[in-house]
Amino acid sequence: MIGLLKVPTAIATATSQFTVIFTALAGVLVHVFTGQFRQGWRRTGLVGIGAILGAQLGVYLSGRVNHRFVMWGLSLALVAGGVRQIVSGMV
Repeated sequence: MIGLLKVPTAIATATSQFTVIFTALAGVLVHVFTGQFRQGWRRTGLVGIGAILGAQLGVYLSGRVNHRFVMWGLSLALVAGGVRQIVSGMV
């Protein structure tokens, strides 16, 4: 969105997070309704609270941080996630 459509970084990241909410919710509901999620409600609640607080902090910082820094941070997070998946697939 940022490179191809020239959408400002703050709007693109907010839009991305908004879509992730529904994707994650769908995944959680599938696990709940199929009975695969019987434990971990407390941990899930704490992660949810952390996500909400982190999102608010991200909104606050997005207008105050250089957009290149945000892009580098997102890029590094994606690379770290990809490396983690590759390594966990090898073990």
